[in-house]
Amino acid sequence: MVTPVIPNTFACRPIYSDGMFLTSGIMAEEQNYFINWITLQTQLLYTGGILTGLTCSAVGGNTIMVATGAGLDEAGNFLIVPSGGITYTVPVTQASPSYIYLFMPSPPAPSPSVTTFNAAAQVGLTTGTPLAGLVVGQVTLDNNGVVTSVVSIPSPVRSRLAGGTPSTPTLMTDSMTAGVSANSLPLEGNVSVPGSALAKAGQSITQTVSFRPDGIPAFTGPPRVFITALGSRPLATSVAAITTSQFALTVAAVTAATDAEKAEAVSLHWLALL
Repeated sequence: MVTPVIPNTFACRPIYSDGMFLTSGIMAEEQNYFINWITLQTQLLYTGGILTGLTCSAVGGNTIMVATGAGLDEAGNFLIVPSGGITYTVPVTQASPSYIYLFMPSPPAPSPSVTTFNAAAQVGLTTGTPLAGLVVGQVTLDNNGVVTSVVSIPSPVRSRLAGGTPSTPTLMTDSMTAGVSANSLPLEGNVSVPGSALAKAGQSITQTVSFRPDGIPAFTGPPRVFITALGSRPLATSVAAITTSQFALTVAAVTAATDAEKAEAVSLHWLALL
């Protein structure tokens, strides 16, 4: 992995003495010292992922829930959802599909009236890879903006150490292979197939999809691949022959296509993660 930026003040901590006047700035420096050490150590030792729980489900209407649990993001933050879970109402204007992710909230500005900060994880939605946070699920909406499905994406935490279990897929690091890029966040993309190839019920088409445009390996072991068909046409999908650089996608028609559907390309979205 790329060595993160480590500021000169990263390891600074207060030195206390008897009779010393303590300010909020000094106490914040003390907290930051331990937060910096813990997050950097976690970031270098482990990939982001789920430690326990954090399953996603639909509660009713457009409300979704992330169950209690804990995980790590790529920055080394420890993300927790307390007992009882956390709910989130999906806007009817939300793009579909969207990924459900957890993120560490930012502390409020110092104020005499605010003495406690709840650092439990918060929920967000994104159509792409979040800039910060941990993807835990996916939500799909219909054309009216109503939630139709919620699925969990169980991505476990993995060790970055070179001596990790060989049978456990880990992301490539600079020491493993020169010139090969690694991505510890989910890789995703869109693919389309001609609607005319799926004219009759039961007809199918298979094509190879690369994780990266240049075709080089993106993982050190076969990842899991999730497929979402975009649009209202009922389709069946399956993946096979998953390697570190590509997979075979098969799309099958569940019903006969209309003339309009035959003329349109079928669009699908894929998500790959270890």
